[in-house]
Amino acid sequence: MVTICFGTVAPSLENVGGEIITRCLRKTGYTVIDLGENVTAQKIDKVISKTNPDLIALSCSDTSCFENMEKIIVIADKNNIPVLIGGAAASLHHIALLRTALHTPFVYYSRNASDVLSVIEKALKHEKPDSPKSGTGRVFELSGKEKNISDALGFSILEGNIEDIVIREGTRQWCGNCPGNLNHTCPLSSGYTIQKSLEESKTFIRHFRKVFLICLPVLSKEEREIQRERRKEIWLGMKNFELLFSKRYSDILLFKLPIQCPLCEPQDCLIPEKECRQPDYQFPMHEEYNIDMMETARTIAGDRSTLEMYALLLADSFPDQKINEE
Repeated sequence: MVTICFGTVAPSLENVGGEIITRCLRKTGYTVIDLGENVTAQKIDKVISKTNPDLIALSCSDTSCFENMEKIIVIADKNNIPVLIGGAAASLHHIALLRTALHTPFVYYSRNASDVLSVIEKALKHEKPDSPKSGTGRVFELSGKEKNISDALGFSILEGNIEDIVIREGTRQWCGNCPGNLNHTCPLSSGYTIQKSLEESKTFIRHFRKVFLICLPVLSKEEREIQRERRKEIWLGMKNFELLFSKRYSDILLFKLPIQCPLCEPQDCLIPEKECRQPDYQFPMHEEYNIDMMETARTIAGDRSTLEMYALLLADSFPDQKINEE
């Protein structure tokens, strides 16, 4: 019987997606020891001495977890136990650099529940971990006012192909513990917007000729959860960019970046009542059209060396298609 220890690295208390992962592992037949949140190197050391697990799986949700994560990797390596890392703050590039810096060859990276089982199988066999890959996207040069906005907000753009967009079921699998899902300020959670069927999504996406990927550095924990200023700057800046970019093409559709809407104070938000005070300033969500942004971004951007958040921009629809036509 294979035993896997799973937990979120300290000092983080977030466990977004953790229940899905542990449920998936147990359903597959693995014995899972759930260590919960705030897992330290000392805790791992004690767990190893008591249970001698076959694999340690960790969620690294914030950059503040890196110090503890490195200590845990070193302890696991001394005990010849492979380590699997996932979470919002981790990346394939980062894990590859850690393997080299710490001289620990059996540290693996999992993007989400869709690849975790195959990565675990590889880790248990002590096979060589995957290396970072390049994307198919081409750098899209901006000029004038567009460039001024991109420079001010710090984003870049890659041009991809419509075929790069991955549409599949289960794109909301990580929504469980997301704050917007819990308090229903997420438009999909409240029912303000309705998720399309797979066929509707594919048909809609096929009506566009061009796809661009907006690449922006991730926000700090404080900016994501507490401070509204940076989020508001980005949100309104992207609206201005959308307006400018619409002069290039007949039709464009800019999707929402993975940040909470900053336009209203949280207590004043009407989305939970399926209404909105500023509907013209909202962006459609990738999940509304069943777009797997992890895989889509990886296809276009590859495995980037820095942590980024992404939004798709579709452009130049065919003549018979109107944006958001029902």
